[in-house]
Amino acid sequence: MPRAINVSGHFSFGEVVVGQSATSTLTISNTGNSSLDVTGISYPPGFNGSWSGTIAAGGSHDVTVTFSPTLETSYGGTITVNSNNTSGTNTSSCSGTGIPVPT
Repeated sequence: MPRAINVSGHFSFGEVVVGQSATSTLTISNTGNSSLDVTGISYPPGFNGSWSGTIAAGGSHDVTVTFSPTLETSYGGTITVNSNNTSGTNTSSCSGTGIPVPT
């Protein structure tokens, strides 16, 4: 039975002051007809948010993604949802820039 995954959300965080954070919602959808088992989510440095569990066929689950820059630099990469999916897209790009504390 197919377990089709789809991830959605907006992860271009723009400029965030170093030491502060911004959040967005990652929606993991199971568009297949069997249960989808999510074992975890991988993030590049500067981004985080954790969840694992089962999503029923036709269901979805929201995860809060946090961007927390620790340096004045550009951050970016790919968010990967690890699961037993047999089709679909399990990745989304993310980006953000750490900026100095206003004086």
